[in-house]
Amino acid sequence: MRRDRPPPLLGQHLLGVLGELLGWDAERIAAAEQAFQKGCISVKARKLDDALALLDEAIGLNDKEGAAYAWRGWARFLAGKDKAAAKKEAFKDLETAIKLSPKCAHSYFFVGQITKMTGDAANALKWFKKALSVDPNHLDAQREVRQASSPRK
Repeated sequence: MRRDRPPPLLGQHLLGVLGELLGWDAERIAAAEQAFQKGCISVKARKLDDALALLDEAIGLNDKEGAAYAWRGWARFLAGKDKAAAKKEAFKDLETAIKLSPKCAHSYFFVGQITKMTGDAANALKWFKKALSVDPNHLDAQREVRQASSPRK
């Protein structure tokens, strides 16, 4: 669970009270979270134009959420025709993601994926292991480490 914003199960009233105490704009955060969740779903469905628009919206509403930058970076890479240029843009977002939310395993995982997809499997493995150091239950990172560690036939 991300700790840089209120848990999703808090009631709207309690969220509003906490928001006032902590200086959060509860409606903006809720709208950002909704756009973020839809953006993630769109990335997974490879609806990348939709994903990028939703993740831009999420960041516009709450630019302190590292996970939104991580997913936008991954979407930017996937959407890019020129992978070298796309990698550069993606890494800008991923660097921001790691600065804002260093405990977001997806940031490290996406760096690993991009690094692997652009031909540097050895360096990618380091990023997958970093993702696991942050979240030992990250299934995709577990799979990548297992695949990299298994003997080639």
